[in-house]
Amino acid sequence: MVPEARPWRIVPGQTLACREWEDGAVLFNSLSGATHQLSDAALWMLDALAEAPRSPAALAAALREQGAQAEPEHLARLLHELKGLHLVEPC
Repeated sequence: MVPEARPWRIVPGQTLACREWEDGAVLFNSLSGATHQLSDAALWMLDALAEAPRSPAALAAALREQGAQAEPEHLARLLHELKGLHLVEPC
């Protein structure tokens, strides 16, 4: 399977606490103890992955269902950024 096509998931065992404002949000990761400032797109992705593991193509399809557009390549980059924060991992 091509790495970009594999499904991703929320890192198991963590609790993510989020606080949102009009211009952004912060997220606390219970496993790492870190707090992160995240974009709306990143929060949407975490919510989508909390429902079920998904590939970048599946995430793009879910966005299209909501009337939004996103390239799978952009979503793959965002997944790798979230991986760097220890929030998601490939399955």
